[in-house]
Amino acid sequence: MSDGSRGTSDLLTEREILPGLATDRLGRNIVYFDSTDSTNAQAARLAGEGAPEGTLTIAESQTAGRGRLGRKWESPPGVNLYFTLILRPEIPPAAAPMITLAAGAALAKSVRALYGLPAAVKWPNDALLHSRKFAGVLTEMNAGASRIRHVLLGVGVDVNMTEDMFPEEIRDISTSIYISRGEKADRAELLRLFLSEMETLYDNIVSGRREIILDAWRSLSCTLGRRVTVKGLWGEKTGTATDIDASGGLVIRGDDGEAGTVVSGDLFFD
Repeated sequence: MSDGSRGTSDLLTEREILPGLATDRLGRNIVYFDSTDSTNAQAARLAGEGAPEGTLTIAESQTAGRGRLGRKWESPPGVNLYFTLILRPEIPPAAAPMITLAAGAALAKSVRALYGLPAAVKWPNDALLHSRKFAGVLTEMNAGASRIRHVLLGVGVDVNMTEDMFPEEIRDISTSIYISRGEKADRAELLRLFLSEMETLYDNIVSGRREIILDAWRSLSCTLGRRVTVKGLWGEKTGTATDIDASGGLVIRGDDGEAGTVVSGDLFFD
């Protein structure tokens, strides 16, 4: 928990987040850490203990932040957003990828609205500014054969990182909101707007109006219409990304004119 060593104006506790938060459920129950291993790990523990839907675990820094496929997520203290939402959607497990798409769209919409920056979503779970990654989404599902027990929606956003804070090996492919706009952003303000946008899209998922999420993602995509290669344990596919389907898979038209869908993998722009 917080050691009180920093001023309170830029912390991410209930006192900074709740005033002005325009949601019914998401972010209404906040568990704050000055430092933790990962917010997803803490959320998994809380979900297992019965924490209500919308519970937000948030940290100033993470010692073991994770991206997709177990990759390390750099998590320096006091400059970014690292948080996880506990969701308990009454939807089929096959519909869970909609949550990842919704989170990316909600984040891009929030950054565009607040800062006028051209934030875009890259399939399957990244958000870009000027072709560089500034945010990622990690969803982890606990489900049975026909029922979701909970989904952990983890989000990492590089908000006020300076260029020298990025490891040298990713400096040329990463950015932050601060680098893109030239001034620091209010992290709590961005988080509040994201939660509001996310709740609207999430409610559409739960009520079966999933085409709204697909349309929102399409409108913010920097992937569709471009030549891409997707690589996974199953192999790789190259062609033009033409659409996403109802399950969140990426539709790619190959050089032979045949269209196929990939549901996972790492995407590279050719």
